Amino acid sequence: MPVAQICSGFAPRVVPQGRRLGLGGLGLLLLLGWQGGCAPPLVSLASESEPPGTSYRQALDRWSRHGRILSKVEFDTSLVVVATLRSRAFQRAYVGKYLQTYAIVDPWEKARVEKEQAEQTEHGLSLFVLTRAHAASWNDLRAQSGKWRVSLLDDQGREVQADRIDALTSRQAVEQNLLSASGESFDVFTKLWSVHFPASASDGKPFPQPTAHKISLRVAGPLGQTELPWLLQ
Repeated sequence: MPVAQICSGFAPRVVPQGRRLGLGGLGLLLLLGWQGGCAPPLVSLASESEPPGTSYRQALDRWSRHGRILSKVEFDTSLVVVATLRSRAFQRAYVGKYLQTYAIVDPWEKARVEKEQAEQTEHGLSLFVLTRAHAASWNDLRAQSGKWRVSLLDDQGREVQADRIDALTSRQAVEQNLLSASGESFDVFTKLWSVHFPASASDGKPFPQPTAHKISLRVAGPLGQTELPWLLQ
């Protein structure tokens, strides 16, 4: 069973300043985050906002899932995957944090940020996906690289494949700054992606169906695979 299926939605522990961890060490750190037991949170894709009193950090943890792909040869971590589902509720918290962090009060600029963010999450489901790998050649989620297949699955046997995967480079410092609130660090081994999935599956019906109780992000390739689940209300 992939590590991410044991428990998810926790607040990852922050590495003390000045210390660095290899991918194997990071995998151990993720495991330590689950010690003591915890239950995956139930989330609602229809909710427009987080529960009252929820901080941005709590919202980020609530909508984020962590997984890793282990090398079958070296038994070390080949790829770390951290995904944040950009639900309506999370996007509202994200935009609020955006405006607060950069002290945006001008109505025109606020409207521009809100419109820009809304466009990125229209017509389907979108995620921020952070990946970390020592081998740069494997740290590429784009379909044309041929390294990984990225898809969303539900508990009814339906699947949609990502229709857009965009690399968020160092020029997108806003996303890095806001997502680093979860304790994730950005270095030469780390890449950040904006991943979008279509609103309908190949059968023409909406994905996910209202009756779905779980959706999972699957990253699969020659080195292995991992699934990161969200349990739905």
